[in-house]
Order: sequence, then C-alpha cells, then structure tokens
Amino acid sequence: MSAPDPRLDALRRFAARHLADDLVQLLPASADASFRRYWRVHSGGRSYVLMNSPPDKEDAGPWLDVARRLSATGLNAPEVFAADRDAGFILMADLGTRLYLPELHEASVDALYGDALAALARMQVHADTDGLPDYDHARLFGATVFEESLHPYTADGFPRANHGAGGSILDIDRQAASTMARQ
Repeated sequence: MSAPDPRLDALRRFAARHLADDLVQLLPASADASFRRYWRVHSGGRSYVLMNSPPDKEDAGPWLDVARRLSATGLNAPEVFAADRDAGFILMADLGTRLYLPELHEASVDALYGDALAALARMQVHADTDGLPDYDHARLFGATVFEESLHPYTADGFPRANHGAGGSILDIDRQAASTMARQ
C-alpha cells in the first residue's frame, strides 16, 4: 500500500470544492515534459481535467496566460473553470481522449494537417504575444526536463543513458533557430 500523498489529497479537495461534489475521484489522465501532472475527474455527468503544477517547480501563471491568449484567438484551448495559482491547481474542460496520431491515415491526412496548419497560422497572426519571452535556443534548452527527456546528449557531448534511438533533436533545434532568426 502506498503512502498518502498530501498534494494529491489537496488537489482532490480543490476539485470537490469547485465542482460541489465531495465524491470526486481522480483518475490519471496524462503527463507532459514538465513537472505538471493531469488528472481526469467526472462530476455531474461531465468530465473535467485537473492540472497539478507544483508551484515550487513550475509557476502555473504562464500556462493560464497562454491559455487565455489562445482562447481569445478562437483556438481550441481548454476553458478554465477554477484556478489556484498559489497552489498550482487548475480545473479545466476536458478536451477528450482521442489523440491525433491514431486518427492520422491516408484518408484523413489532408484534413487533419490542414486543420493543424490553419490553427498555427491563426495563432501566429492573431495571438497577442505582448510580454511573452522570446522562444529561442536558450529558452528551449534551458528547460532541464526537456533536455533530459528529449535531448540525446549530455552537456559534455556524451550520449544519455537509456535514451531512445532516433535522430538528434539538435538538428531540429538548429533548423528552428535558423527559421526564427529569419522572421
């Protein structure tokens, strides 16, 4: 039996309070390449997602800011129903469990890529970027979680132990940096 997790208990209480449902149960939804963790909760016939972003590791404020900016452009960003930035808890709409990749096949590729490219173009043209930091090489590779999870080499040039096979993210980074410099 695992030890109780006080942070998870606090997250459950946060959800129960904002959904007015003391019987909510948290189900793992996903994780991303950060310290954030996501939980799915069902209440009143609806599904919601809870974000747990430990404030000592990652401020939820920038996430909330970008979500607001994306929503303002009409892009499909999760609606935020409740947030406690100090605790790092966010209750948001559940965008579903269907992933893009399994839906991608010969008959759907044009429509799905068309939708994705249209969303990127809308974001690039209409999203308010005032006050956002530049997304450059230092920002990309300054993220330790990103570097450890995706970058195949240590700072001194040695391959990371247990890193998956595949091409180097360095090639992608160089190409992205070159593209950003031309814009």
